[in-house]
Formats: sequence, C-alpha cells, structure tokens
Amino acid sequence: MEKLVLKDMEFAPNHIVRSMREVVQHAAAFYHIVTSFVTNDMMISEELIKETHQILVNGIGSGSAGFLSNKEHGGSYRTEDVFVGAMALPKANTIPAAMRSMVRKLEKDLDAAVKLGRLDPFALAAEYCDRFVNIHPFRDGNGRMCRLVLNAILIKYAGIVANVGEHDQSRDEYLDIARESTEVGGHAGALGSLVLTEAKNTLRRMKAKLMPKKS
Repeated sequence: MEKLVLKDMEFAPNHIVRSMREVVQHAAAFYHIVTSFVTNDMMISEELIKETHQILVNGIGSGSAGFLSNKEHGGSYRTEDVFVGAMALPKANTIPAAMRSMVRKLEKDLDAAVKLGRLDPFALAAEYCDRFVNIHPFRDGNGRMCRLVLNAILIKYAGIVANVGEHDQSRDEYLDIARESTEVGGHAGALGSLVLTEAKNTLRRMKAKLMPKKS
C-alpha cells in the first residue's frame, strides 16, 4: 500500500502530497486504536496512544516536499514548552505524569461505569478529548490524536463516530472550544455539546442513506 500511495503522489503539488499522506496515516492510526481498544478490548494506555501517534505522523512533516521523517518525535512526548497565543500549555517535564494520570483516571472511570451499569459515552469521550488536548503531549498531531481517542470511545460505547473538527464550521467551533478550555484550565461541557451535535448529524446522514429513495 505504501508503494501505491507514493506512486500516486509522485507528481502531485506539495500541499496535495501532504494532505493525501495525512488522510492515509489518519486512517491507519484510526484502524490501530479501534482494533486495539474496541476489537481486542485493550485499555487506552500510554503505549497505545504513543503507537497510534507514531502511525498518525509517519512520513508527515514540515519539509518542503511534504515529507519529513517524524521518527525523531512520532510516538514521543514533546521536550519543549509550547504556547497557545499567550497561554502556556503544561511544561514538557510534566507531560509523562499528566498522561499517566489521564489513562489511570480513564481506567477508573470505565471500571466504575461497569460496576454501576451506567455510562454516558458522549460525556466520557468529550472529557478525555478535552483533557488530552490540554495536556498537548506531542510536538504535533495533538488535535487529530485527541479526536482519535474521542471516536474510539464513541465507537466502543455508542457505536457511532462524531466528525468533530472535520468541516469548516465544525473546525472553527472546535478550535474556539479548545482555546476557551485551555484558557480556563479544562472544560469539557461545551465540547460534549458539540460531540452530541456531530453524532446526531452522523445518524441523520446514515438514516438518509438507508432510507429508500422515492420514485
């Protein structure tokens, strides 16, 4: 498959090359996290997140040709401090502890939900997408990666995906929510509403495709 992708990209403009590569790697990363978490019933661990991120950014970078090996940082937590506007995100040296805390809390939340027999997949997915993006653990691909986590949870516990941030209007709304959440130190409520809206839109599109066309 890699050879076929590269063959199709050989004569494409640089920005198209990068976009095509991102689509391919996103699909491969999505398959990996869903197979692991949903099909094989593994937990969303740090190891699974790192493996998925490595697949997500493989062969994608900021080089002029759209290809720059990301082996040096794919699947590895960032080592530099970053800002969103004037707002500093968690310092690089705090990321390992923050990620350990996140995956442990997710495991506890899922255990508690199983014992209670009650789980809100939309709230859960929004909470951990929000938490992930505010940790911002990787050098790049954090927005795509948090949506992979979100949709893995939704597929397992709701049987649906939400195309959060995939279209222009949704992307703008998602970015505004993520920015506001960063400013207040985390707030999954608004993101939860967006997830519900996008999930409802997905169901509406599925229903439209399944409905027989009127002659």
